[in-house]
Amino acid sequence: MSISIQINPALESRLRERAGKKGVGINQFISQFLENSFGNDVSSHAAVSEREADLLQQVNLNISPEKWEIYLNLKEKLQNKIISEIELAQLRNLNNEIELANAARITVLAELAQIKNVPVRVLMEQLGLTNRDE
Repeated sequence: MSISIQINPALESRLRERAGKKGVGINQFISQFLENSFGNDVSSHAAVSEREADLLQQVNLNISPEKWEIYLNLKEKLQNKIISEIELAQLRNLNNEIELANAARITVLAELAQIKNVPVRVLMEQLGLTNRDE
């Protein structure tokens, strides 16, 4: 069985970096991570509720890789002070879209953390959603 998920480019880069450090492919690394997170004996763990599964799907920001690339390029132009007014407006719109997606994500994470009875920060770490600069 295979599962496809959409993740932001920064997370993908971090996953590939960690897989490389362990000397394994990205698919093997993610499989091992999930097995370690849920344990090898699936029957001994309670089934994930339908609500949890729904919330886990909602955690994804649903920002396309193309939009992330445009956003990152525009951010770089802004930092280098070579951004046009049109590009600046586009960056603001993308930034608003990402902020709204993040706000929705936080609401979902809070509910999921409550179901799992863990702090939101712990849940974020378990899901690989923490900022590596922290």
